[in-house]
Amino acid sequence: MTCFFFELSLVNFSLFLQNYFSNMYMYNGIFFKTANFVSLCKVFMNINPLFNFTLNTIPNSVRNNSYCKYKYSSEVENAVNKQIESERNAAFTYLNMAVNFLHPSISYPGVGGYFMKMYEEELGHMKILINYQIIRGGTPILTFKDVDMIANSKITLLEAFNQALETEKKVTEQLENIIKTAEASEDYETADFITSKFLAEQMNAIHELSQHITKLNRLCDDMEALYQFDLKLSKEYPYSLKT
Repeated sequence: MTCFFFELSLVNFSLFLQNYFSNMYMYNGIFFKTANFVSLCKVFMNINPLFNFTLNTIPNSVRNNSYCKYKYSSEVENAVNKQIESERNAAFTYLNMAVNFLHPSISYPGVGGYFMKMYEEELGHMKILINYQIIRGGTPILTFKDVDMIANSKITLLEAFNQALETEKKVTEQLENIIKTAEASEDYETADFITSKFLAEQMNAIHELSQHITKLNRLCDDMEALYQFDLKLSKEYPYSLKT
């Protein structure tokens, strides 16, 4: 029996996993050290962009023991895992937007840099939630799925920012659901943690995106105005494609 199941499609997450786990890994009965495991990810991604593997780190007999939990119900644990998945989905939404607008056929580097920043923030949120799950004795369930990273030249700046706003509202609603679930279970630590760590930042993100949408509505399809909008963002969120 195992406790983590992954489906990886981006090399970036091999580095993500390397930062999180320092134990030995087993794939098809063969154990690999961390460095070799990351190399294995890269090789398999080149062969097949979507593959499954099982990560054996914590036996079910251990992780199901309640001695390492204090007022941490299965309902709250599941809600946190759903939020981890939600943060991952949001991260890939923003990464897809960033790739789209950074592409030379579209070339809005300021907007691309802005969404790349949001992508990195969502990964940071994901890391915080994974750490919290472990601290409370829960088991992070991480599932990485294949993502379509094809640039969509038809999406407008206004459509992209509207989509981002809806994403942030959905993430916020799910965070509030964790708080409700925690309070129902008298888990005031989780309720306070989510409130203090996430909600203020979510309100600021919704406010900022709303401002950008208001500006874009005023600009309409004025190409010169859109260029100036992107130019301003490029100064605030510079991003380099140099490797």
